[in-house]
Amino acid sequence: MSELTVDRDGHVVLVRLNRPPRNTMSVGLLEEFHETIGALRHDATARALVLGSIGKHFCAGADVGTGLPGSEQAVRGPMGQADQLRDVYAPFLSLLDLPIPTVAAVRGAAVGGGFGLALACDFRVVSPESRFIAPFVKLGLHPGMGLTYLLPALVGIPRALELLLTGDELRGEMALQWGLANRCVPDEDVEDEALALAQQLAAGAPGVVRWTRRSVYRHAGFDPRMAAEVESMAQALSFQGQDAAEGARAFLEKRAPVFRGE
Repeated sequence: MSELTVDRDGHVVLVRLNRPPRNTMSVGLLEEFHETIGALRHDATARALVLGSIGKHFCAGADVGTGLPGSEQAVRGPMGQADQLRDVYAPFLSLLDLPIPTVAAVRGAAVGGGFGLALACDFRVVSPESRFIAPFVKLGLHPGMGLTYLLPALVGIPRALELLLTGDELRGEMALQWGLANRCVPDEDVEDEALALAQQLAAGAPGVVRWTRRSVYRHAGFDPRMAAEVESMAQALSFQGQDAAEGARAFLEKRAPVFRGE
């Protein structure tokens, strides 16, 4: 079964993650995502993208119980692991290469890499039940997927630090108040609202929409890829510590971790 579904509604493309209920990252999902987004870059008929999910949650990130998706790199140690992490980030961050507007329909939880995936889109539609979570500090790991860049860019440094350094969740209505989300509607209406927004975006003059979007990001000095490059090494180094091992054990044992700064 495909781990990604793709549908069309006129000039709007609807891509759904299809690993219910949590839609965690896998090798298959990442490969299909990369291929799909790559094909859309050259699709002249596509004018907007909606990214949604099948199942209860948008994307719960990597499954810490099974380790990182992807194969081992030729280089060992932190540098090799940093390369592997960049390979994990790359398919989701390929959204940044699309010339068309992108809308994330976030139902349920967007956790870790799933949080970063939602932020890689231009717009986010949520419900009061939507949850954004960056749990890295509770796992003894440095954040990844460009979160240390994307989150402050959207909500400001103090609020970003609050989420990153506590690991607390941000609910949909507060995400709207903080400027992280563009719409907050009942849970059953999230995808329809995202599609309606995408249709409105697709109705604009295609060239003007593309260049306006590009101009806004260029004037803002928008460069999450550089952050992801730095994060990959910091995250790889944090994987080597005893705190990361303790964080993973505590997560699987459903208890509070006891970190020692090691």
